[in-house]
Amino acid sequence: MDVKKEVEQAVAEERAAHQQQPEQAEPSPGQDTRPRDKAYYDQLRKDFDDNHMGDARRFSERFDGKLAYDNIQGRWFMYNQTHWKQDRGHVHKHKVTEIADDYKALSFQMIQRIKEEKAKPEFQALNKGDQKDHLRPLLANQKAYESRAKEIKDPTRINKVLDLSSVAAPGYLGVIGKEWNQDPHLFACGNKVLDLQSGKALDPNPKFYINRASTIEWAGLQAESELWDSFLGQVFNADQELIDYIQKCVGYWMTGLMTHQEFYCLWGPQGRNGKGVFFRTLRMVMGSYFQMIPSKYLLDEKSLQNTDKPDQHLVTLEHTRLACASEAPKRAKFSEGAIKQLSGGDPITCRGMYSLDVTEYIPKFKILFATNRVPSVNGDDKAFQERLRIIKFPCTFKHGAEPDPDAKIYPMDPQLEQKLHTRENLQGILAWAVRGAVEFLASGTLTPPESVFSDTRSFMEDNDFIGEFIRECLEVHPDAPSTNTPKEQKTQMKHIYEVFRKWSMEEKAVPENKVWSMRALGSDFGNRTDIHRVSPQNLVFYNITIKPAWRPSDIPQF
Repeated sequence: MDVKKEVEQAVAEERAAHQQQPEQAEPSPGQDTRPRDKAYYDQLRKDFDDNHMGDARRFSERFDGKLAYDNIQGRWFMYNQTHWKQDRGHVHKHKVTEIADDYKALSFQMIQRIKEEKAKPEFQALNKGDQKDHLRPLLANQKAYESRAKEIKDPTRINKVLDLSSVAAPGYLGVIGKEWNQDPHLFACGNKVLDLQSGKALDPNPKFYINRASTIEWAGLQAESELWDSFLGQVFNADQELIDYIQKCVGYWMTGLMTHQEFYCLWGPQGRNGKGVFFRTLRMVMGSYFQMIPSKYLLDEKSLQNTDKPDQHLVTLEHTRLACASEAPKRAKFSEGAIKQLSGGDPITCRGMYSLDVTEYIPKFKILFATNRVPSVNGDDKAFQERLRIIKFPCTFKHGAEPDPDAKIYPMDPQLEQKLHTRENLQGILAWAVRGAVEFLASGTLTPPESVFSDTRSFMEDNDFIGEFIRECLEVHPDAPSTNTPKEQKTQMKHIYEVFRKWSMEEKAVPENKVWSMRALGSDFGNRTDIHRVSPQNLVFYNITIKPAWRPSDIPQF
């Protein structure tokens, strides 16, 4: 027989076998697939005898891994193939009625036993009165089981069963509430749970206790999106080092780790820069791991400290992995304290809507801010500069434009976002992000390219008002001794302040009544590592001299 015929025969045999043995449908959630043997009926009778507690035990056993009650949130959750979702439709109440099937089975078993008893010769030899006496306890049990099957559908009994089964103890459906998302390396998607360390797909398991997920189905680590690669190349002007860094960042953002206490700012100085497409696509890929937050959390530290008022945003951020804000009012200023509190690993205290209890948790979310106008900051805050990562979107996309890499201008595709959000492209983008996570977790490093450091430094310098004054008007002598300081390495504060007032009003157009006070200027100097007080101590001198162009004539020349 030739090879072609062998293959055709094998295909025909496989097709015939498949037709003869159709696939069995998966059991529906809550469907009882246990064998109804003696052990089953013995346990069922015990549950019946234990009344409400028995009902709760029966319900818990039947829906183990399918329903769970969070005792902190006071909410029921249903398992949705890959992760747990809050049961907002109260389906769990209807599920209680399904244990009526168990008691109906017990009633049916009793009916069968009654039939068997009636068929026995010794029963038939009894008179009618003795027959009734013999069957009376069996009939009573059968009616009791049937009655319980009806009672279980009563709303009062349903609520009682739910209350008793919500206990966070072995054999019941309750969880304390701290079990969620404990493994920072697991990421649930549309059909699998991904191990971000290895990039491998795991079979979903309710015992992972994951309650966030992406809706994108996993198509394998090798999946690609050429359109996404092309988009990144244009958006970041073919800066492959920056693109590689961003891929690792996205991979890090997908994890539940907080190893890098950083604040990421997506900045597009020009409009139509691709930032919005990137931002929204990332949101699609990350699903409920991604959450938008009001920009006030990054601009006003007080909004994080008032636990007297409920704040549902902060409550729901507990299991979020990427918290994002976009844009800010004109003349807005970042609150370094608020950003440090959110990204620094310190506990967040908040209270949910309609809740009397205060929640405290350690944040696991990274912060992303997308804007065309970056809010101002205290430019000499070195700690904030170390935390900040300015990721610049340098290009502009225009209708009908010719590609011009030098001018950083590219033609706009109005359908680009729609194309990126197709099933195949999103699967490729998810795989791209997971590859970034695998690379990040293998090295543990997230070193930005020089372009990010440079843009961050430039931004901080542009926001350092006093730093600009120092650069333009003063010479700092960081090695000047604190005592016996040479005259050519020090200046009295009153003379420095005279120059500062003149520079503020003439060069920066600051109104006279808005110029910083001498005390405020001294306080700023005190925060700078290269500036310090010098002798004599009875007067305020600093290790600073005034540049000749700004030195008043009454100050001695050295």
